[in-house]
Amino acid sequence: MPFELPIPDKTSLRRILFGRLAGILDDSPNKLFDQTYWYNVYFEGIDYFITTPRDIVRLTNALSVTYPVVKGEVNPIDFIAVETLRLFCPVVYDIIRKNPAAFAGHIDTYGPATDVNAIKSFHNSWINHVKEEARESVKRLLMHIFPKLKAVWSNIRNDANWESTWRKQLRICSQDIFSTYFRLAIPEGSISNTEMKAILTLAYDANAFGAKLIELSNQKCPDGTSRVSVFLDRLEDYTNKEIESKYIPSILEAFFCVGDQLLRPEDEQPGIFSFGIDIRIGRIIWRLLERIRDETERFEVLKKAMEKGEAFVTIVGEVVSLGQQHGKYGANQLSPEEERLISAQHLQELEKIALNKVRDAAKGDRLIQVPHLPLILHCWRDWAGEEEEEVKGWVRRVICDDEGLVKFLEQFLQKIFRLSPSDGDAVIYRLDLQQLEPFLNPSEIIDRVKRVAEKTGLTETQRIAVNKFIQEYEIAQQRKNPDNLLY
Repeated sequence: MPFELPIPDKTSLRRILFGRLAGILDDSPNKLFDQTYWYNVYFEGIDYFITTPRDIVRLTNALSVTYPVVKGEVNPIDFIAVETLRLFCPVVYDIIRKNPAAFAGHIDTYGPATDVNAIKSFHNSWINHVKEEARESVKRLLMHIFPKLKAVWSNIRNDANWESTWRKQLRICSQDIFSTYFRLAIPEGSISNTEMKAILTLAYDANAFGAKLIELSNQKCPDGTSRVSVFLDRLEDYTNKEIESKYIPSILEAFFCVGDQLLRPEDEQPGIFSFGIDIRIGRIIWRLLERIRDETERFEVLKKAMEKGEAFVTIVGEVVSLGQQHGKYGANQLSPEEERLISAQHLQELEKIALNKVRDAAKGDRLIQVPHLPLILHCWRDWAGEEEEEVKGWVRRVICDDEGLVKFLEQFLQKIFRLSPSDGDAVIYRLDLQQLEPFLNPSEIIDRVKRVAEKTGLTETQRIAVNKFIQEYEIAQQRKNPDNLLY
Protein backbone atom coordinates (compact mmCIF):
# COMPACT_ATOMS: atom_id res chain seq x y z
CA MET A 1 0.00 0.00 0.00
CA PRO A 2 1.30 3.49 -0.74
CA PHE A 3 1.83 5.73 2.28
CA GLU A 4 3.55 9.07 2.88
CA LEU A 5 6.68 9.36 4.96
CA PRO A 6 6.63 12.11 7.58
CA ILE A 7 8.65 15.22 6.76
CA PRO A 8 11.86 15.15 8.87
CA ASP A 9 11.98 17.98 11.37
CA LYS A 10 14.79 20.50 10.94
CA THR A 11 16.15 20.04 14.45
CA SER A 12 16.82 16.33 13.87
CA LEU A 13 18.38 16.99 10.48
CA ARG A 14 20.73 19.60 11.94
CA ARG A 15 21.75 17.29 14.76
CA ILE A 16 22.67 14.53 12.28
CA LEU A 17 24.48 16.93 9.94
CA PHE A 18 26.47 18.64 12.67
CA GLY A 19 27.53 15.29 14.11
CA ARG A 20 28.86 14.13 10.75
CA LEU A 21 30.58 17.46 10.07
CA ALA A 22 32.36 17.25 13.44
CA GLY A 23 33.97 13.99 12.34
CA ILE A 24 35.05 15.38 8.96
CA LEU A 25 36.44 18.63 10.39
CA ASP A 26 38.36 16.89 13.16
CA ASP A 27 41.88 18.35 13.59
CA SER A 28 41.01 21.49 11.63
CA PRO A 29 42.67 24.63 13.06
CA ASN A 30 40.37 26.02 15.76
CA LYS A 31 41.22 29.63 14.96
CA LEU A 32 39.70 29.22 11.50
CA PHE A 33 36.32 28.24 12.94
CA ASP A 34 34.30 31.24 14.09
CA GLN A 35 31.06 29.98 15.64
CA THR A 36 29.22 33.26 15.06
CA TYR A 37 30.25 33.23 11.41
CA TRP A 38 29.18 29.55 11.12
CA TYR A 39 25.80 30.36 12.68
CA ASN A 40 25.15 33.11 10.11
CA VAL A 41 26.40 31.13 7.10
CA TYR A 42 24.49 28.02 8.05
CA PHE A 43 21.10 29.42 9.08
CA GLU A 44 20.99 32.14 6.40
CA GLY A 45 22.17 29.96 3.54
CA ILE A 46 23.15 26.32 3.89
CA ASP A 47 20.11 25.35 5.96
CA TYR A 48 17.78 26.03 3.03
CA PHE A 49 19.36 23.20 1.01
CA ILE A 50 19.30 20.55 3.77
CA THR A 51 15.75 19.15 3.71
CA THR A 52 16.19 15.35 3.82
CA PRO A 53 18.60 12.78 5.27
CA ARG A 54 19.73 12.14 1.71
CA ASP A 55 20.89 15.78 1.44
CA ILE A 56 23.05 15.22 4.52
CA VAL A 57 24.54 12.06 3.04
CA ARG A 58 25.33 13.79 -0.27
CA LEU A 59 27.02 16.76 1.40
CA THR A 60 29.01 14.87 4.02
CA ASN A 61 30.11 12.14 1.59
CA ALA A 62 31.44 14.83 -0.73
CA LEU A 63 33.19 16.70 2.10
CA SER A 64 34.82 13.52 3.38
CA VAL A 65 36.61 13.28 0.02
CA THR A 66 37.25 16.93 -0.89
CA TYR A 67 37.99 18.59 2.46
CA PRO A 68 41.00 16.46 3.57
CA VAL A 69 42.81 17.51 0.38
CA VAL A 70 42.69 21.19 1.33
CA LYS A 71 42.48 21.00 5.13
CA GLY A 72 44.55 23.80 6.61
CA GLU A 73 44.55 25.68 3.29
CA VAL A 74 40.90 26.87 3.27
CA ASN A 75 38.44 28.18 5.78
CA PRO A 76 36.27 25.17 6.72
CA ILE A 77 33.07 27.22 6.96
CA ASP A 78 33.54 28.74 3.52
CA PHE A 79 34.46 25.35 2.09
CA ILE A 80 31.27 23.75 3.42
CA ALA A 81 29.27 26.63 1.91
CA VAL A 82 30.94 26.28 -1.48
CA GLU A 83 30.50 22.50 -1.53
CA THR A 84 26.82 23.01 -0.67
CA LEU A 85 26.44 25.23 -3.73
CA ARG A 86 28.35 22.75 -5.90
CA LEU A 87 25.98 19.92 -4.99
CA PHE A 88 22.62 21.69 -4.69
CA CYS A 89 22.98 24.83 -6.81
CA PRO A 90 25.64 24.06 -9.45
CA VAL A 91 24.75 27.01 -11.68
CA VAL A 92 25.83 29.41 -8.93
CA TYR A 93 28.95 27.38 -8.17
CA ASP A 94 29.95 27.54 -11.83
CA ILE A 95 29.43 31.31 -12.03
CA ILE A 96 31.59 31.85 -8.95
CA ARG A 97 34.34 29.56 -10.24
CA LYS A 98 34.52 31.30 -13.62
CA ASN A 99 34.32 34.89 -12.35
CA PRO A 100 36.73 35.31 -9.42
CA ALA A 101 37.10 39.08 -9.89
CA ALA A 102 33.34 39.55 -9.49
CA PHE A 103 33.28 37.78 -6.11
CA ALA A 104 36.69 37.96 -4.36
CA GLY A 105 38.25 41.12 -2.98
CA HIS A 106 36.52 44.38 -2.09
CA ILE A 107 34.94 47.37 -3.76
CA ASP A 108 36.84 50.59 -3.19
CA THR A 109 34.87 52.75 -0.77
CA TYR A 110 35.89 55.88 -2.66
CA GLY A 111 35.92 54.29 -6.10
CA PRO A 112 33.84 55.60 -9.00
CA ALA A 113 30.14 54.80 -9.05
CA THR A 114 30.59 53.19 -12.47
CA ASP A 115 32.54 50.34 -10.83
CA VAL A 116 29.67 49.58 -8.46
CA ASN A 117 27.07 49.89 -11.20
CA ALA A 118 28.96 47.47 -13.43
CA ILE A 119 29.26 44.79 -10.75
CA LYS A 120 25.62 45.29 -9.72
CA SER A 121 24.53 44.78 -13.30
CA PHE A 122 26.52 41.53 -13.55
CA HIS A 123 25.19 40.01 -10.32
CA ASN A 124 21.59 41.12 -10.83
CA SER A 125 21.70 39.48 -14.24
CA TRP A 126 22.82 35.98 -13.26
CA ILE A 127 20.84 35.79 -10.00
CA ASN A 128 17.64 35.82 -12.07
CA HIS A 129 18.59 32.37 -13.39
CA VAL A 130 18.34 30.93 -9.87
CA LYS A 131 14.89 29.56 -9.09
CA GLU A 132 12.85 32.17 -7.31
CA GLU A 133 12.26 30.23 -4.07
CA ALA A 134 16.02 29.76 -3.58
CA ARG A 135 17.09 33.26 -4.63
CA GLU A 136 17.04 34.99 -1.24
CA SER A 137 18.90 32.14 0.51
CA VAL A 138 21.58 32.17 -2.19
CA LYS A 139 21.94 35.95 -1.88
CA ARG A 140 22.30 35.83 1.91
CA LEU A 141 24.81 32.98 1.73
CA LEU A 142 26.92 34.75 -0.87
CA MET A 143 26.91 38.05 1.02
CA HIS A 144 28.38 36.24 4.03
CA ILE A 145 31.15 34.40 2.19
CA PHE A 146 31.79 37.22 -0.32
CA PRO A 147 31.54 40.60 1.48
CA LYS A 148 31.98 42.37 -1.88
CA LEU A 149 28.39 41.40 -2.70
CA LYS A 150 27.06 43.45 0.22
CA ALA A 151 27.76 46.48 -1.97
CA VAL A 152 25.47 44.92 -4.59
CA TRP A 153 22.52 43.80 -2.47
CA SER A 154 22.87 45.69 0.84
CA ASN A 155 24.71 48.93 0.00
CA ILE A 156 27.56 48.08 2.42
CA ARG A 157 31.22 48.23 1.41
CA ASN A 158 34.39 46.75 2.93
CA ASP A 159 37.63 48.63 2.41
CA ALA A 160 41.06 47.24 1.51
CA ASN A 161 42.04 46.86 5.18
CA TRP A 162 39.99 43.67 5.32
CA GLU A 163 42.07 41.94 2.65
CA SER A 164 44.82 40.98 5.10
CA THR A 165 42.31 39.54 7.59
CA TRP A 166 40.55 37.49 4.91
CA ARG A 167 43.85 36.09 3.73
CA LYS A 168 44.92 35.04 7.22
CA GLN A 169 41.55 33.41 7.81
CA LEU A 170 41.91 31.57 4.47
CA ARG A 171 38.57 32.98 3.36
CA ILE A 172 37.34 32.37 -0.18
CA CYS A 173 36.81 36.12 -0.55
CA SER A 174 40.61 36.61 -0.45
CA GLN A 175 41.93 36.97 -3.98
CA ASP A 176 45.04 35.00 -3.00
CA ILE A 177 43.07 32.07 -1.56
CA PHE A 178 40.08 31.93 -3.94
CA SER A 179 41.48 29.47 -6.49
CA THR A 180 42.36 26.88 -3.83
CA TYR A 181 38.66 26.23 -3.27
CA PHE A 182 38.18 25.16 -6.87
CA ARG A 183 41.41 23.42 -7.81
CA LEU A 184 41.65 21.27 -4.67
CA ALA A 185 45.35 22.05 -4.72
CA ILE A 186 47.57 25.00 -3.93
CA PRO A 187 48.10 27.04 -7.14
CA GLU A 188 51.60 26.68 -8.54
CA GLY A 189 53.94 29.26 -7.04
CA SER A 190 51.67 30.10 -4.10
CA ILE A 191 52.65 29.79 -0.45
CA SER A 192 50.31 27.40 1.34
CA ASN A 193 49.20 28.06 4.89
CA THR A 194 51.05 24.93 6.00
CA GLU A 195 54.26 26.05 4.28
CA MET A 196 53.87 29.54 5.75
CA LYS A 197 53.71 28.15 9.27
CA ALA A 198 56.69 25.89 8.62
CA ILE A 199 58.81 28.82 7.42
CA LEU A 200 57.85 30.92 10.43
CA THR A 201 59.17 28.21 12.73
CA LEU A 202 62.63 29.23 11.46
CA ALA A 203 62.19 32.82 12.64
CA TYR A 204 64.19 32.18 15.82
CA ASP A 205 67.36 31.58 13.76
CA ALA A 206 68.50 34.44 11.50
CA ASN A 207 70.75 32.17 9.43
CA ALA A 208 68.06 29.56 8.84
CA PHE A 209 65.41 32.16 8.07
CA GLY A 210 67.75 33.99 5.68
CA ALA A 211 68.66 30.74 3.91
CA LYS A 212 64.95 30.04 3.40
CA LEU A 213 64.44 33.49 1.91
CA ILE A 214 67.22 32.84 -0.62
CA GLU A 215 65.75 29.43 -1.41
CA LEU A 216 62.36 31.04 -2.14
CA SER A 217 64.00 33.67 -4.33
CA ASN A 218 65.44 30.91 -6.50
CA GLN A 219 62.02 29.29 -7.00
CA LYS A 220 59.86 30.62 -9.81
CA CYS A 221 56.14 31.28 -10.16
CA PRO A 222 54.34 30.63 -13.47
CA ASP A 223 54.59 34.35 -14.34
CA GLY A 224 58.39 34.30 -13.99
CA THR A 225 58.57 36.14 -10.67
CA SER A 226 60.13 34.55 -7.60
CA ARG A 227 58.21 32.85 -4.81
CA VAL A 228 59.88 35.13 -2.28
CA SER A 229 57.69 37.99 -3.52
CA VAL A 230 54.59 35.89 -2.74
CA PHE A 231 56.01 34.96 0.66
CA LEU A 232 56.76 38.58 1.59
CA ASP A 233 53.22 39.62 0.71
CA ARG A 234 51.86 36.98 3.07
CA LEU A 235 54.49 37.65 5.75
CA GLU A 236 53.26 41.22 6.11
CA ASP A 237 49.91 39.80 7.24
CA TYR A 238 51.66 38.18 10.21
CA THR A 239 53.59 41.23 11.42
CA ASN A 240 50.88 42.60 13.70
CA LYS A 241 50.85 39.87 16.34
CA GLU A 242 51.34 36.36 14.90
CA ILE A 243 55.13 36.76 14.88
CA GLU A 244 56.30 36.62 18.48
CA SER A 245 58.16 39.72 19.67
CA LYS A 246 61.21 37.68 20.66
CA TYR A 247 61.73 36.71 17.00
CA ILE A 248 61.76 40.28 15.65
CA PRO A 249 65.56 40.75 16.09
CA SER A 250 66.41 37.55 14.21
CA ILE A 251 64.02 38.37 11.34
CA LEU A 252 65.53 41.84 10.96
CA GLU A 253 69.02 40.36 11.05
CA ALA A 254 68.06 37.92 8.30
CA PHE A 255 66.82 40.72 6.04
CA PHE A 256 69.93 42.81 6.65
CA CYS A 257 72.10 39.78 5.86
CA VAL A 258 70.45 38.47 2.69
CA GLY A 259 68.09 41.27 1.59
CA ASP A 260 70.26 42.31 -1.36
CA GLN A 261 70.26 38.75 -2.71
CA LEU A 262 66.47 38.90 -2.95
CA LEU A 263 66.48 41.93 -5.27
CA ARG A 264 66.01 40.12 -8.58
CA PRO A 265 65.22 41.94 -11.86
CA GLU A 266 62.37 39.52 -12.61
CA ASP A 267 60.51 40.77 -9.53
CA GLU A 268 60.65 44.39 -10.68
CA GLN A 269 57.30 44.35 -12.44
CA PRO A 270 56.84 47.14 -14.98
CA GLY A 271 54.03 49.57 -14.44
CA ILE A 272 53.15 52.77 -12.67
CA PHE A 273 51.36 50.95 -9.82
CA SER A 274 53.87 48.16 -9.17
CA PHE A 275 56.52 47.98 -6.45
CA GLY A 276 59.52 45.75 -5.90
CA ILE A 277 61.02 43.45 -3.30
CA ASP A 278 62.82 46.33 -1.59
CA ILE A 279 59.48 48.02 -0.84
CA ARG A 280 58.04 44.78 0.51
CA ILE A 281 61.06 44.21 2.77
CA GLY A 282 60.91 47.80 3.99
CA ARG A 283 57.24 47.53 4.91
CA ILE A 284 57.82 44.34 6.90
CA ILE A 285 60.80 45.82 8.76
CA TRP A 286 58.80 48.95 9.52
CA ARG A 287 55.82 47.04 10.90
CA LEU A 288 58.02 44.90 13.12
CA LEU A 289 59.90 47.92 14.44
CA GLU A 290 56.62 49.62 15.37
CA ARG A 291 55.89 46.75 17.75
CA ILE A 292 58.98 47.62 19.82
CA ARG A 293 57.62 50.41 22.00
CA ASP A 294 60.83 51.66 23.59
CA GLU A 295 62.96 53.82 21.25
CA THR A 296 66.26 52.81 22.84
CA GLU A 297 65.44 49.11 22.57
CA ARG A 298 64.32 49.65 18.96
CA PHE A 299 67.62 51.34 18.16
CA GLU A 300 69.68 48.58 19.78
CA VAL A 301 67.84 45.91 17.80
CA LEU A 302 68.44 47.82 14.56
CA LYS A 303 72.06 48.55 15.37
CA LYS A 304 72.95 44.92 16.13
CA ALA A 305 71.11 43.64 13.04
CA MET A 306 72.78 46.18 10.75
CA GLU A 307 76.25 45.58 12.19
CA LYS A 308 75.91 41.86 11.47
CA GLY A 309 74.39 42.38 8.03
CA GLU A 310 76.10 42.41 4.65
CA ALA A 311 73.08 43.54 2.60
CA PHE A 312 74.23 47.15 2.41
CA VAL A 313 71.58 48.19 -0.15
CA THR A 314 68.84 47.02 2.22
CA ILE A 315 70.61 48.70 5.15
CA VAL A 316 70.99 52.01 3.30
CA GLY A 317 67.36 51.87 2.19
CA GLU A 318 66.16 51.43 5.75
CA VAL A 319 68.37 54.25 7.06
CA VAL A 320 67.00 56.54 4.34
CA SER A 321 63.41 55.64 5.31
CA LEU A 322 64.16 56.40 8.96
CA GLY A 323 65.86 59.65 7.96
CA GLN A 324 62.85 60.79 5.96
CA GLN A 325 60.88 60.92 9.21
CA HIS A 326 63.37 63.63 10.18
CA GLY A 327 62.83 65.57 6.94
CA LYS A 328 65.99 64.24 5.25
CA TYR A 329 66.61 62.51 1.90
CA GLY A 330 64.03 64.45 -0.07
CA ALA A 331 61.17 64.10 2.43
CA ASN A 332 58.41 66.65 1.94
CA GLN A 333 57.89 67.21 5.65
CA LEU A 334 58.97 66.24 9.14
CA SER A 335 57.07 63.53 10.95
CA PRO A 336 55.88 64.47 14.45
CA GLU A 337 58.56 63.59 16.97
CA GLU A 338 56.38 61.00 18.71
CA GLU A 339 55.95 59.14 15.41
CA ARG A 340 59.67 58.88 14.59
CA LEU A 341 60.99 55.38 15.12
CA ILE A 342 64.55 56.57 15.83
CA SER A 343 65.88 59.72 17.47
CA ALA A 344 68.15 62.12 15.56
CA GLN A 345 71.18 61.01 17.60
CA HIS A 346 70.53 57.33 16.98
CA LEU A 347 69.89 58.03 13.29
CA GLN A 348 73.43 59.44 13.01
CA GLU A 349 74.85 56.25 14.50
CA LEU A 350 72.94 54.11 12.01
CA GLU A 351 74.17 56.35 9.17
CA LYS A 352 77.76 55.65 10.26
CA ILE A 353 77.10 51.91 10.19
CA ALA A 354 75.59 52.19 6.69
CA LEU A 355 78.54 54.31 5.52
CA ASN A 356 81.03 51.68 6.66
CA LYS A 357 79.05 48.97 4.85
CA VAL A 358 79.15 50.99 1.61
CA ARG A 359 82.88 51.64 1.97
CA ASP A 360 83.52 47.93 2.46
CA ALA A 361 81.55 47.14 -0.70
CA ALA A 362 83.48 49.81 -2.66
CA LYS A 363 86.76 48.01 -1.99
CA GLY A 364 85.76 45.20 -4.35
CA ASP A 365 83.53 45.06 -7.40
CA ARG A 366 80.22 44.60 -5.57
CA LEU A 367 79.14 48.24 -5.56
CA ILE A 368 78.90 48.77 -9.32
CA GLN A 369 76.55 45.79 -9.65
CA VAL A 370 73.95 46.65 -7.03
CA PRO A 371 70.48 48.09 -7.70
CA HIS A 372 69.78 51.68 -6.66
CA LEU A 373 73.42 52.71 -7.11
CA PRO A 374 72.59 56.45 -7.52
CA LEU A 375 70.91 56.47 -4.10
CA ILE A 376 73.87 54.63 -2.57
CA LEU A 377 76.37 57.11 -4.03
CA HIS A 378 74.40 60.18 -2.94
CA CYS A 379 74.12 58.81 0.60
CA TRP A 380 77.82 57.93 0.62
CA ARG A 381 78.66 61.49 -0.47
CA ASP A 382 76.42 63.04 2.21
CA TRP A 383 77.63 60.77 5.00
CA ALA A 384 81.32 61.09 4.07
CA GLY A 385 81.28 64.82 4.85
CA GLU A 386 84.75 66.26 4.39
CA GLU A 387 85.87 63.00 2.81
CA GLU A 388 83.29 63.17 -0.01
CA GLU A 389 86.14 63.19 -2.56
CA GLU A 390 86.49 59.45 -1.93
CA VAL A 391 83.22 58.93 -3.84
CA LYS A 392 84.59 60.71 -6.91
CA GLY A 393 87.76 58.69 -6.58
CA TRP A 394 85.77 55.46 -6.67
CA VAL A 395 83.84 56.68 -9.75
CA ARG A 396 87.09 57.54 -11.57
CA ARG A 397 88.41 54.03 -10.93
CA VAL A 398 85.18 52.44 -12.19
CA ILE A 399 84.91 54.43 -15.43
CA CYS A 400 88.61 54.26 -16.34
CA ASP A 401 87.76 51.67 -19.03
CA ASP A 402 84.83 51.56 -21.44
CA GLU A 403 83.20 48.55 -19.81
CA GLY A 404 83.06 50.29 -16.45
CA LEU A 405 81.84 53.52 -18.04
CA VAL A 406 78.91 51.74 -19.71
CA LYS A 407 77.97 49.93 -16.49
CA PHE A 408 78.07 53.20 -14.58
CA LEU A 409 75.80 55.03 -17.05
CA GLU A 410 73.44 52.05 -17.14
CA GLN A 411 72.97 52.35 -13.38
CA PHE A 412 71.74 55.95 -13.79
CA LEU A 413 69.21 55.12 -16.51
CA GLN A 414 65.71 55.74 -15.21
CA LYS A 415 62.47 54.13 -16.36
CA ILE A 416 59.54 56.45 -15.88
CA PHE A 417 56.05 55.00 -16.34
CA ARG A 418 53.26 57.27 -17.45
CA LEU A 419 49.71 56.06 -17.78
CA SER A 420 48.64 56.25 -21.39
CA PRO A 421 44.90 55.86 -22.16
CA SER A 422 45.69 54.04 -25.41
CA ASP A 423 48.84 52.08 -24.62
CA GLY A 424 48.59 51.42 -20.89
CA ASP A 425 51.85 52.12 -19.05
CA ALA A 426 54.08 54.11 -21.42
CA VAL A 427 57.81 53.87 -20.66
CA ILE A 428 59.96 56.98 -20.84
CA TYR A 429 63.72 56.69 -20.34
CA ARG A 430 65.73 59.42 -18.64
CA LEU A 431 69.38 59.80 -17.78
CA ASP A 432 69.38 62.92 -15.65
CA LEU A 433 72.73 64.68 -15.92
CA GLN A 434 72.08 66.47 -12.64
CA GLN A 435 72.19 63.08 -10.91
CA LEU A 436 75.61 62.45 -12.45
CA GLU A 437 77.23 65.84 -11.89
CA PRO A 438 78.09 65.36 -8.18
CA PHE A 439 80.37 62.47 -9.24
CA LEU A 440 81.76 63.43 -12.65
CA ASN A 441 81.80 66.20 -15.26
CA PRO A 442 79.65 65.09 -18.25
CA SER A 443 81.73 67.23 -20.65
CA GLU A 444 84.84 65.25 -19.74
CA ILE A 445 83.36 61.92 -20.87
CA ILE A 446 81.09 62.92 -23.78
CA ASP A 447 83.68 62.10 -26.45
CA ARG A 448 84.36 58.69 -24.90
CA VAL A 449 80.66 57.95 -24.70
CA LYS A 450 80.18 58.83 -28.38
CA ARG A 451 82.95 56.40 -29.33
CA VAL A 452 81.42 53.70 -27.14
CA ALA A 453 78.04 54.25 -28.83
CA GLU A 454 79.56 53.12 -32.13
CA LYS A 455 80.67 49.80 -30.70
CA THR A 456 78.82 46.53 -31.08
CA GLY A 457 78.19 44.10 -28.24
CA LEU A 458 76.24 46.43 -25.99
CA THR A 459 73.05 45.11 -24.44
CA GLU A 460 69.81 46.85 -25.32
CA THR A 461 69.69 48.63 -21.97
CA GLN A 462 73.32 49.70 -22.24
CA ARG A 463 72.73 51.12 -25.72
CA ILE A 464 69.71 53.05 -24.45
CA ALA A 465 71.79 54.44 -21.57
CA VAL A 466 74.67 55.51 -23.82
CA ASN A 467 72.41 57.15 -26.40
CA LYS A 468 70.30 58.77 -23.72
CA PHE A 469 73.41 60.33 -22.15
CA ILE A 470 74.44 61.78 -25.52
CA GLN A 471 70.96 63.12 -26.28
CA GLU A 472 70.47 64.72 -22.88
CA TYR A 473 73.97 66.21 -22.96
CA GLU A 474 73.25 67.85 -26.32
CA ILE A 475 69.85 69.08 -25.13
CA ALA A 476 71.50 70.58 -22.04
CA GLN A 477 74.03 72.39 -24.24
CA GLN A 478 71.11 73.93 -26.14
CA ARG A 479 69.48 74.89 -22.83
CA LYS A 480 66.31 72.97 -23.68
CA ASN A 481 64.13 70.84 -21.41
CA PRO A 482 65.21 67.15 -21.58
CA ASP A 483 61.80 66.07 -20.21
CA ASN A 484 60.50 66.34 -23.76
CA LEU A 485 62.79 63.54 -24.91
CA LEU A 486 61.19 60.15 -25.50
CA TYR A 487 63.07 57.02 -26.40
